[in-house]
Amino acid sequence: MGFSVKRRDFLGLVGGGAVGAALSPAPWKGLDDIAIWTQNWSWKPRLPRGPVEVAFTHCGLCHAGCGLKVRSVGGSPVGVHGVPGHPLSAGFVCALGLAGRYLSYHPSRIVEPTIVGADGQRRGIPFKAAVRQLGDWLDDTRSGGGHGSVAILDNRPGRMRSLAYRKWLGALDGAHIKGLREDTPINRLRAMLDGPAPELGLDIARARTVLSFGAPVLEGLGSGEAGSQLRGRSDSDKPYIVQIETRPSRTARGADLWLRIAPGTETVLALGLANVLVSEGLYDKEIIAQQALDLDGPGGYRELVARFSPKKVSRITGIDAATIKKVARRFASGPAVVIPGVDPGGGPLSAEAQTAAFSLSLLNGDVGRPGGVVARRASGTTQLPREGRLADTVELADVPDGSIRLLIADGVAGGFAIPTSLLERKLNPSEGRVVSLAPFERSALHGADLVIPSTTPFESIDEAGVPIDAPVDSMGLTVPSMRAPDYSVDSLRVLSMVAKSSVVPTITELLRGRSDRIHAGERGSVFDPSKGESVPLTEFKTNGDLWRALTSGGLWTDASATFSCPPFRLMGANAAIRDRLHRALEQPSTADGWAHEITLMPFGWRDASGDGPLPPVMAKLFRETRLRLDSRFATICPKTAGDLGFVEGDKASIKTSLGSITVEVVLDPAVVDGVVHVAVGPSTEAFGDASRGKGDQPLDLPSCENDACWRVIPAKMLEVVS
Repeated sequence: MGFSVKRRDFLGLVGGGAVGAALSPAPWKGLDDIAIWTQNWSWKPRLPRGPVEVAFTHCGLCHAGCGLKVRSVGGSPVGVHGVPGHPLSAGFVCALGLAGRYLSYHPSRIVEPTIVGADGQRRGIPFKAAVRQLGDWLDDTRSGGGHGSVAILDNRPGRMRSLAYRKWLGALDGAHIKGLREDTPINRLRAMLDGPAPELGLDIARARTVLSFGAPVLEGLGSGEAGSQLRGRSDSDKPYIVQIETRPSRTARGADLWLRIAPGTETVLALGLANVLVSEGLYDKEIIAQQALDLDGPGGYRELVARFSPKKVSRITGIDAATIKKVARRFASGPAVVIPGVDPGGGPLSAEAQTAAFSLSLLNGDVGRPGGVVARRASGTTQLPREGRLADTVELADVPDGSIRLLIADGVAGGFAIPTSLLERKLNPSEGRVVSLAPFERSALHGADLVIPSTTPFESIDEAGVPIDAPVDSMGLTVPSMRAPDYSVDSLRVLSMVAKSSVVPTITELLRGRSDRIHAGERGSVFDPSKGESVPLTEFKTNGDLWRALTSGGLWTDASATFSCPPFRLMGANAAIRDRLHRALEQPSTADGWAHEITLMPFGWRDASGDGPLPPVMAKLFRETRLRLDSRFATICPKTAGDLGFVEGDKASIKTSLGSITVEVVLDPAVVDGVVHVAVGPSTEAFGDASRGKGDQPLDLPSCENDACWRVIPAKMLEVVS
């Protein structure tokens, strides 16, 4: 008789064996041995033994300046927490801030200066040789002459370090170029004012209505804490949020009203809202009568907005006329904040869209009153103590094409991406050189001729930022919680060595000087993070006392200020912008005659866009989850996918006039028909991988014509045949 095992017998045998094995101590002892073995690998990192210490500082990974409580063991940080009661962040810390200390060990960390040789290959060189080479290039550039031929790209403008850059460039007739920030559009508002104005901020906390043109209001705008505050406030206490955006972002989905606007029609909608305010007499008549310089007359603002009736605007924007009227009336009912958003990946709105948006604030009388645009005081505390010419600060879009022969890039992470083509257009095509002072390999400047490694924010002292939603000025410091490696160097030290003089002060001298001037002003208060409370500045008897408080993680905040809005021009003073406003109803021509079938709209997040690196734990989440889609994915609506022949999960090639990228298709019914959204970042370097090179990143696709705006890009979407 033969032996046979039925399927049920086999499963029973295996099941019984599994139960028996589970009850036996053998496998568990084996697992314990493996765990002990893996915890004693020779290459496993170990914390040094030593005392447990707690220190306070501010995050320097973006300009929000959130307060941090850092717990260290033997001088190595092991934990980061928010600071309860902090005036800017109120205990909030984003994911990047929590994990940022691991960036010091990132695989893309630059450990030696590198230079591109005549053969096009990059090789390492000694630090002194790198500084000498930079000096030689600087001498060559100066001998060639030309205003702005030497420039510094400052990714975090507005710091004392920025003033030092301007002083260094002033002696060279150079240009100080501002990188993108969330508050970059406020400079457009300042240009509309016909007279001097202090630094300006947005008083979101006291606004009745927030009119956001694509700003991440609920995703970490400004201090990052603003969004959580708005979500946590009662309906009667929080402002009414109107989100004007094509992409179904978190803010769009969570706003009180989402206006799912047609791509690139923000200017038309803003002027349509102005039409309602003017035609129904809802604007501040007293202020407009006294202050507006271009309301009436041929080609005036009233004549301009009269052409933008709600019915006509509805046909262009896709927003129905009744909703346009409703939003305008809501806006006029109380103090309101207008935010022309700067997307970390998609960049700013066009200059005319920013102007049209801020004209609503001026119409409503919201410039210079609580709940609108407020003054941060021109305190003088941000000025250099010594006299000397300061180079002009300009937007990258305003730099003449081909004018820069030597570009020095401050590699501090700004959180906002800049397209490759925009940078390349500004360089001299035959002599343009790029020097990057950065701690990490940066894809936006992957073609840098010379790279000199610098420190990370957790390794050096610097000035924390002032977020867009802070109604007053402040000063906090990024007190180092880690020792900087020997191969890294501060950017000001590099410039000082190249200048061969003491014209460039150290960052500590700059910050101590500002602290002393704040103390002399006897205004504002200082927050003590160890006690969670603020005390008047006058309680600090000496400037040394204030400096010790700041270097211990304290934060000075200025007293609130008021200012009277000077006369203004609702269409701004720039003739080119006024002309584009008058032509806003015209159908835009296709760039370069590009025959496209879909509109590419890149986007990003402040903590993970473009070229900034990601801490390993964040990189792992990006790779293994879809909590946030990175640049490997493209989101389109099911109708668009069907029209183009795609289904969920297909591989597709998105092609523009400059190049193409390969993505995986993700379907979302909330996306506007005919539009594809691709995240700008994280890049391959952000994950710690080698760069894929030029031509295979979302930032390589925009042509950046039309005022350096790259939010709306004509594209094709083609099937990838594997």
